[in-house]
Amino acid sequence: MALFTRNKKQNDPQFHNEDIATHGGYQYAVSEKFSSLHANSRLSETVLSAFDYSGKKVIDIGCGDGKYTEEIYRRFKPAEIVGVDPAGEAVKLASDRYAVPGVRFREASIYALPFPDGYFDIAVVRGVTHHLDRPLEGMKEAVRVSKNIVLTDPNGYNPGCKIIEKISPYHRTHKEMSYFPFQYNRWLREAGATVTKDYYILLVPMFFPEVPARFLARFESFFEQRKYLSRFFCGTHVRIAANNKYKN
Repeated sequence: MALFTRNKKQNDPQFHNEDIATHGGYQYAVSEKFSSLHANSRLSETVLSAFDYSGKKVIDIGCGDGKYTEEIYRRFKPAEIVGVDPAGEAVKLASDRYAVPGVRFREASIYALPFPDGYFDIAVVRGVTHHLDRPLEGMKEAVRVSKNIVLTDPNGYNPGCKIIEKISPYHRTHKEMSYFPFQYNRWLREAGATVTKDYYILLVPMFFPEVPARFLARFESFFEQRKYLSRFFCGTHVRIAANNKYKN
């Protein structure tokens, strides 16, 4: 079984809509496993610390059930925050669950975002690109509608990511594939953005058994603080970039 080829792609929104119907939210967001809670907490910490979202226009691309869109709103009270996702059932759930002024949700694809150029100050692309067959096109749209972008995704340099996406039932069902970080750098550059910061986080995978997950969590800080170790042992890479059209 090849580690670097994607499982045959089907209709991703179909699987995510099934998550909503079965679990009342996306599996990774509603899971009470230590590994999922820990990983999501660290991812949120990363996204929330990337920018000061206060008073800004923000788009959360691939917002899922809206949990992390609302998290940004609650912490920063941006001027406007829009969550978009291609899974209609997820958007309905998000709209019902987080129906507050200043937060709205729309069903839309990353390949065709229904907003003008540079409309948003910040685009959040959290755990989205590994679902895409056309990541460059997705990056071009994300950059087109925003002045700045924060992106997190599985780290293709990490052999564990390659193995998990081939043997994990969840990852196989959702047709996930970790791309290499140097590919993201190229895609963002071709989309017209400059990477201003990049780093690697997390040793603990989603949906991992509790005992080894807690063991790995004890060593995360050690690996994250060491440049070359983090590049190959950490499971998530982070890219913060600026749209070249709007750089000061």
